[in-house]
Amino acid sequence: MTEPKATFNAAAEETLAKALEICTQRGTEYQDSWATENLKTPFLDNLVAALRPQVDSRGEVFYSSAEKRLIVLASLCDVKLSRLTGAYKEDTAVDLINYVAAYNALRLAYDEEHKTWTETYPSAGGVTPIIEHGNAIDPVALKKEILRVFGEGSV
Repeated sequence: MTEPKATFNAAAEETLAKALEICTQRGTEYQDSWATENLKTPFLDNLVAALRPQVDSRGEVFYSSAEKRLIVLASLCDVKLSRLTGAYKEDTAVDLINYVAAYNALRLAYDEEHKTWTETYPSAGGVTPIIEHGNAIDPVALKKEILRVFGEGSV
């Protein structure tokens, strides 16, 4: 007669069997969405370009809680997007809409609070702001700077 498995092992193996079952199912449904050639990261790429991480006194880079939340949410949007490389599932597409909607609202709030992507273009008479809030080019400032640099007939 074999001895019964220890409670811990029996419980863990039951959960691991279920996890393996789900992993196999998802691998079939989503194909290989984690292969680098199938991984799509437009949300994360866009966000990372906009964030300006802080550096502490030890030279360590860190992000605020709001920035970490955006990074996680952008990553989840990208995961949902990458899953569309597999067989179509309505749940994936609809859930992607939910993640994008949440990302959009939180990203706009973050951008408003932090005025991200504020850059300037150096000019002889000082500094003319070209890119303002939210990665949008200020057309009036851009036109003024083009006229100043290239002359009246350039625009």
